[in-house]
Amino acid sequence: MDDSHRGCVENHPIHGAVTTGGAADDSAFTVGGCANRRNWSLAAFLACQAAVAGPTLLIAAMFRALDAFRIFDLVYVLTGGGPADSTEVLSTLTYKNLFSALQFDYGSALSTAMFVTEILIALGFGIFLLQKLKAIGQ
Repeated sequence: MDDSHRGCVENHPIHGAVTTGGAADDSAFTVGGCANRRNWSLAAFLACQAAVAGPTLLIAAMFRALDAFRIFDLVYVLTGGGPADSTEVLSTLTYKNLFSALQFDYGSALSTAMFVTEILIALGFGIFLLQKLKAIGQ
């Protein structure tokens, strides 16, 4: 059985909850002048929908980007990173260096780099989201 979409399926409830919660807040829709609009074009409709759904979809995208670093269990159980390291991800490489090869210095550096990368991704999404929220006046 092809298990390539496992991440989408197991994270679907959190993405559904985030987007449903964001859809309940329509203040960006009313502030942006979209509530009483009479003549709708496709561009105007998409602009209004992006103002409403944009911040929530950014949060869901941040969760998905950070989940990409947590793929260790699936890769390790199914392939172990092989054949010839073709499916190895950063977390399996870190595990192999720390526990199989006992290279604590290199493995610790890899895990620290992975941690710093996750923090930078979260901060980047957070700063971008705050700028978008300030731009729409919330």
